[in-house]
Amino acid sequence: MKNIRKEIIVSLVVFILGMILLFLYIKPEAANEMIKNFFEGKTDILAPDGRVTALGLLKNNVTASLVMFISGIVPFIFLPLIGIFLNGAIIGSLFKLFYSNGINVVALCIRGILPHGIFEIPALVISAAMGVKLCLTVIKKIRRKDVSVVETLKELGTKFITIVVPLLIVAAFVEAYVTPSLLGGMVPNL
Repeated sequence: MKNIRKEIIVSLVVFILGMILLFLYIKPEAANEMIKNFFEGKTDILAPDGRVTALGLLKNNVTASLVMFISGIVPFIFLPLIGIFLNGAIIGSLFKLFYSNGINVVALCIRGILPHGIFEIPALVISAAMGVKLCLTVIKKIRRKDVSVVETLKELGTKFITIVVPLLIVAAFVEAYVTPSLLGGMVPNL
């Protein structure tokens, strides 16, 4: 992880900025709309009874993480940073929505985000960082520097499989089976 330390820091800062900015500046109605749009079409994460499934969450999160990582192949735009910003923005919007409805956001964070988030958020940040590293490598190659995009992809792909995917597996099971019981009836249908 040493060779992507700077990229991890940048990705984490962008994630936190997305979370803070949306919490501070989005109107509750817009937050509600954003959350609806985010969850629209994500029926594959739900069981027939409406509960989230670990396999559905895992598929969704691995796909999102892989897209953030691989989007780094596009030079100069730094698409992975847009992805990680949006992930932070979703959490910030959720917090704003719950806060505006009188729900204790600190308790929500501790009981509803922290248990699986300690695994999922690092996985997302690492995926974005790997995408940024890939983007920087492609830019160096375009500028005729002596770098190998293929070798970078192999190295980062191995890290994705050995670090990101295991973190997401744990996160999915915690989010599906532990988080709901910790939340109890804390979060009403808004």
